[in-house]
Amino acid sequence: MKMKKISSDSISDWLNPADREQENQIQAGRIAAITWLKLNRKPSLQVAAFLRRQYPEPIVEKILHSLQEDGYIDDQALAKRLVSQRRGYRAESRAALAARMHQLGLEEKAIQAALPEEQDDLDAARELIRSRQSRQVMDWQKAGRFLARRGFNQEVIIQVLRESFSGIDSRDTDQA
Repeated sequence: MKMKKISSDSISDWLNPADREQENQIQAGRIAAITWLKLNRKPSLQVAAFLRRQYPEPIVEKILHSLQEDGYIDDQALAKRLVSQRRGYRAESRAALAARMHQLGLEEKAIQAALPEEQDDLDAARELIRSRQSRQVMDWQKAGRFLARRGFNQEVIIQVLRESFSGIDSRDTDQA
């Protein structure tokens, strides 16, 4: 990945004073944002919020664009990483996963691109219960509450509970 030079020697002498000032602000903003990011990857909306404290909106937009071009900010990579982390033992429903990404400040475009189209909440819930049952003893009521906290809807929860726990009839799960 080719990184842009952060120093101000790249500013041409032929710029008029207003353009030179804007270019200086962009460079200062890049330095501030890169320093704030350190080695962490953060969503573009968080970086924008940080920059808006010190710079006007047009400058913030140019800084963000520059940082995205250079690979300092990559919402799609963050969203994909979050989706891959939220499988198996840490699985969540598609809606809960999207809400988590919105809360973190990822762009809608990146969220939609990262959410797998084929992800089925029913399969994710089955996998989650299987992984939990292998680690701890869980009764069906506790499992139902656990799935609800992970954002799964009632139909998915009932179906998974009936498949995973023997001796559950429709009266039991209707009360859950």
